[in-house]
Amino acid sequence: MDSPAAHDAPESPTTTDHAGLLADAEAELTAINDALHRLDDDSYGRCLSCGELIAESLLEADPLVLSCIACAAAHAPA
Repeated sequence: MDSPAAHDAPESPTTTDHAGLLADAEAELTAINDALHRLDDDSYGRCLSCGELIAESLLEADPLVLSCIACAAAHAPA
């Protein structure tokens, strides 16, 4: 018979959970490195779609943002 404590113990993370976390971390690191490259070539803060400046408030909220508000809205799912 199982002890009550065995039912209350949190489940341990699975290999799938770890792989998902690793993939998320790698994607974020890639996005950060891409932003650093854009800083180096003076394209940081410009929309990748139209080339216009991205609003400073948007960059402050998400420094990894790639699109201005207009392009993000135009490409958003309906």
